[in-house]
Amino acid sequence: MKKGQKQLIDEVHRYIHFYNHKRFQKKLNNLSSVEYRTKAA
Repeated sequence: MKKGQKQLIDEVHRYIHFYNHKRFQKKLNNLSSVEYRTKAA
């Protein structure tokens, strides 16, 4: 795997982690997706 490909894959993984774990949503009572699902379970 080339250096540029690895960097791109790392950035995509970081964004996915941010999107699911850190991004708060008003419709979920200002919780992240993971926090909301954890409380619902």
